[in-house]
Amino acid sequence: LRISTPLVPLELQKRALQAATEHLVKGAAAIPKEEEESSAAVPPARPGPGTVVTHPTDPKSYVMLSPADDIASVSSVLDEYAKALELAKIAVLRCLAFGLDLDTNYFARLHSENNSSLRLLRYPAGTEDTGNRCKAHSDYGSITILLTDGVSGLEAYHRGKWRPVPHAEGALVVNAGSLLESWTNGKIPATLHRVAGPA
Repeated sequence: LRISTPLVPLELQKRALQAATEHLVKGAAAIPKEEEESSAAVPPARPGPGTVVTHPTDPKSYVMLSPADDIASVSSVLDEYAKALELAKIAVLRCLAFGLDLDTNYFARLHSENNSSLRLLRYPAGTEDTGNRCKAHSDYGSITILLTDGVSGLEAYHRGKWRPVPHAEGALVVNAGSLLESWTNGKIPATLHRVAGPA
């Protein structure tokens, strides 16, 4: 599902991508080379807010920020973006409930604890020998809202085939998670997706 909404305007999306890229590049440069190259590298049990981590099996670096973290201390732009995403999330959940003939706040009420996470991801460019940069999976929550930068790689499994998820400037990608599939008794299946290589 792809959406465009004035709740997360293109100008904010561009600033968020820039802030995320700068943070990830700067943080990845601080990771010791031996830790980055070690296939046994395991992220700390609970890295501090804004800490860039190298994934132990997929070739990516990432930062996970949760509501308990002070996103503003990492970046005021990312804090503004996270707040806009919260509004978009509630709007999407209300539309889904409406489409299923439920009370429009049915799913929104299930998100009243404000336990969303903001995850910044950076996949390195691949070569002809690069396999998938993130294995096939579905997310465990209700929905995931993705902002892509136009670099190819994101694919969704649809009707028996892996299909590239096209980039559209100003649009956000919404993946259904396993929890939403369970809540809807399979009416909205979880989105199986991966990041293929090379980009």
